[in-house]
Amino acid sequence: MEDVDEFEDGMAFMAGIRHPLLGVDHWFFAVVVGVLAVLWKGRSNKISPLVCLLPAMLGGVISGLQGIVLPEVSWALLTAMMAVMTWSASTFRGQAMTLLGITMLALWQGNQHGIAWPLDAGSGWYVAGLMITTTVLACCGSVVTELAVTPFRLKRPARVTSH
Repeated sequence: MEDVDEFEDGMAFMAGIRHPLLGVDHWFFAVVVGVLAVLWKGRSNKISPLVCLLPAMLGGVISGLQGIVLPEVSWALLTAMMAVMTWSASTFRGQAMTLLGITMLALWQGNQHGIAWPLDAGSGWYVAGLMITTTVLACCGSVVTELAVTPFRLKRPARVTSH
């Protein structure tokens, strides 16, 4: 029987897809980014959270794969930063600080993923799956928020008049 590396031939891509779906921290962070994209006013502001999230996360993953380790960040710091981001989003002020928080968290999170990847083989596929799933989660947060914020309006049927 031959040895089979579970991370070759597309399995790395599936591992990248699966990983964000199994972690509550991924769900929470990506959905908050999607919510911010909807709540901020102005067309250019709506994509700002995603523009900060994705490149920072990609940079973090690449640095982690190269063996660069960012300082450890505790869960208490992450919780505090998420609270600040939520507060600033709710007041519609401090968007620059919120974007900085998103960028820092995405960079750290990406770096942790890059460090945790055990193999050189398939790392590109793993990163692709990770980025796709994170983008989908953020878009889901945007869609759900948009549906909640925008009242669902049904068109009334035309009045039927009898002759």
